[in-house]
Amino acid sequence: MRSLLLLVALTLAGCAQTRVGPATNLAQARARWEASGADTYTMTLHRSCFCPEDYRGPFDVRVEDDAVASVQFQDQALPTDRVVTIDALFELLAEAYASGAARVDVTYDPELGFPATLYIDRNEMIADEEVGYTVTDVMLR
Repeated sequence: MRSLLLLVALTLAGCAQTRVGPATNLAQARARWEASGADTYTMTLHRSCFCPEDYRGPFDVRVEDDAVASVQFQDQALPTDRVVTIDALFELLAEAYASGAARVDVTYDPELGFPATLYIDRNEMIADEEVGYTVTDVMLR
């Protein structure tokens, strides 16, 4: 009987999976993004928030040397501070994890590692402070 219990325990131990936490996933995704050397790119950015439409997008964004160079919304130029870069999204995620946000959901692009979708709810007790982003059509330059 003792041998059977030992065999079951060893079998279960062999089946155990190593779980990685959000910070590990973030670091791995960020490393993929940084390895791409992307500091100049275009993307489409959509923000989900309790805010006016011209703050939600979708925006056509051009980033040069890691800074927003231009923003277009419905064929109109908007101020560059209306949107964020991919590096800023990584910072937003890192801060959300560090501050213990109530909920952080993120998916990363499997090839380049950028946050393709993210949703942050900092406090479940506060209404309308949640924010989400969707990044599509990333083209490295």
